[in-house]
Order: sequence, then structure tokens, then C-alpha cells
Amino acid sequence: MDIKALETLSGTISAESILTGNVSCAGGLTGELSVTQEYEAYTGNYEVIPHAFNEQVLPTAHKVLAEDVVVTEVPYYETSNTSNGTTAYIAKEV
Repeated sequence: MDIKALETLSGTISAESILTGNVSCAGGLTGELSVTQEYEAYTGNYEVIPHAFNEQVLPTAHKVLAEDVVVTEVPYYETSNTSNGTTAYIAKEV
């Protein structure tokens, strides 16, 4: 980017995206510019159920999400066992 301001503003501003804003050289170079960039929408699942020993990746990088991603609680079950105790199952469907 090359901007010069003497009594007039001259130069070039280039971007791969859309630039919006105002720049003024009255009393010095001042102003704001913003870049508008479009992203692809995420179309996958928004609810994740944890699984023991299995990683899950939602392909959301560089995408716009329409809702929050919800990670549900870790499955937890208890059952009685033959030793008069309780067996707990954590992150496992029974």
C-alpha cells in the first residue's frame, strides 16, 4: 500500500476483498478502512456426543456457523454387580 498526502491525497490501496470506509487528508491523514471477507457456511452437525477413545473433529475452520456447537454430557451409567457393588460406565453406551 502506498499513500502520499501533501495537499492532495494520492496513492493506491489494493485488497483481494472489498474495502469500505473513508480516508481524509484534511489536517493530516486520518480515517478508517475495513475489509469485508466472505466465508463458506458450515453445514454439518452442531451436536457432539463424546465417545471413549474416539476423537471427533467438526470441519468448521474458516466457516461461518449459524448456531452454537453443543457438546453433550459424557454418558455415565451405574449398574449393580455380582459382588454387591456398583459398576460405573463412563463415556460408554450400555
